[in-house]
Amino acid sequence: MHISRIEGERCSLVPMSEMFLARHVELLQDPDVTRYLRLPVISVDGQRSWMLRILRSERDILHAIVVKKDDVHQYVGVAQLSNIDLRDGTASGGLVIADKNYWGQGIGREARDLHLRCAFEDLSLRWVYGRTAGGNVRAQRLMESLGYVRQGIRPQ
Repeated sequence: MHISRIEGERCSLVPMSEMFLARHVELLQDPDVTRYLRLPVISVDGQRSWMLRILRSERDILHAIVVKKDDVHQYVGVAQLSNIDLRDGTASGGLVIADKNYWGQGIGREARDLHLRCAFEDLSLRWVYGRTAGGNVRAQRLMESLGYVRQGIRPQ
């Protein structure tokens, strides 16, 4: 499934591509970034396989999150809608701001907002599920501030 560029004030969502892959893998080497992610050993080949599988899927959308800095679009993270069910109007959504230089600056909030706009306006979905690790309080607060409703907490 494919949705083209989505422009925001401080960041944009653009279709993920090979041009962002090296930076993506570089940023994922930081344990602070991957602390709450369930990722196997991170390699360019592994992430390329992951990216291509999603880009070929009819039920997933993968965007790179880019910030314009000095007239250059800099990759800072990734946003994904997965298990999109157009008939039921549902999907799961998630994102990672992988460049720690952009943590705490509202980029994640704007990217998540753009992501939800894509889901609800472009795809006409009715429900987007999200989940976080129990200790990821910042992500939980962000999601709740954007209208997510806590449905439950999984043990461990």
